[in-house]
Amino acid sequence: MSSGACRALVSLLLSIVATAVMVLPVAANTEELEETSTVTYTVVPSTGVIDVTMGFTLKTGNAPFGPKEWGPIMVERRARPDVGGGYELVNLAQDAPRLWKARWVETPPIEGGRTTDRFRLRYPIKASLDQDDAVLDETPARVDGSYFYFCAFGQDTDEGKVTVEVKDDAAWTLTQSGTQLKKVDNNRLESDSSRNPVQIFTCVEGVREDNLAKETFVGPADRQIELQAWADKAGWLPPAQDNSKPVLNAIRDFLDHDIPGDGPVVIRMAPPRDLGGYASAHDTPGVVQLDQSAGVGDPKHELAHAWFSTDTFSELWLREGMALWTASAMNEATCDPAGSNVTDLDLSAWQVVRPTSGEGWEQVIADQDA
Repeated sequence: MSSGACRALVSLLLSIVATAVMVLPVAANTEELEETSTVTYTVVPSTGVIDVTMGFTLKTGNAPFGPKEWGPIMVERRARPDVGGGYELVNLAQDAPRLWKARWVETPPIEGGRTTDRFRLRYPIKASLDQDDAVLDETPARVDGSYFYFCAFGQDTDEGKVTVEVKDDAAWTLTQSGTQLKKVDNNRLESDSSRNPVQIFTCVEGVREDNLAKETFVGPADRQIELQAWADKAGWLPPAQDNSKPVLNAIRDFLDHDIPGDGPVVIRMAPPRDLGGYASAHDTPGVVQLDQSAGVGDPKHELAHAWFSTDTFSELWLREGMALWTASAMNEATCDPAGSNVTDLDLSAWQVVRPTSGEGWEQVIADQDA
């Protein structure tokens, strides 16, 4: 296989971040307890906060349950949850992949004979844009009146549901990557109740385009390029133009092909990849994304998505592979031969490492990348 063909198959390590994974115990023995969970993420753009409410219903079998430690409940690493209903958080927390941790609660005694008990756990994610980088590293979200991004996930229970709701009178454009939630309206997403809740991991991007800061310039073949930044980050626009304009022209010359399509190409500011998933998944038709560094360094991969986006390739591994090939080939880089037989890999199931990812996910991602 030529190095070019090899590079074309190298897909998502730049786009889907692999981290150390761990095996977490199941919440409880299903023979003695049935468990249901609801998780609601309420985004409040005006305050830069996401309110998280988790409701749990525990139903015993014939035997009584507790008091004992029950969990794990997955939460954001910086979260300081409040829990009610006679339940208490125990002094036990375990780091999970990425920016989350596992918490346990101590249950009160629950009588046997199909007895039902309920409790709620609540906490805010303070995600406003004035956070410093040290806080941002442990707070997996960005929120303001023009843009938000975070990842929502389900709990390890027998049944469960995840809801994302934006508290705003104006309509937002919501884009998802990962588990697809049902769009109820412009400001609300809900999971399919038939889905295993622990498998739900959805990264949600919300945009109010009328509130974004914008700037335009003329790109290759006189194509209009529109830069879009978060409302209070207009200072991102000039360096983004300085970095994008020559690279777009260089990619056009390298590929010897104009940017597909007719209308303006949107290059939008996106948060860094370390917010749990990958904001720049290029799932929005007509939109290319650069992170908040405005492409400082080498933005060839991201800007190549003007040619290789969801407009031209529905398959994520193809558009990521072609963007990475473009950047690698332009830099005259080579790659090692693939260590796995590509026909043995499931290229339709690219994933980020979820908070509850089990043993083996790191190897799966490494094999897909190879």
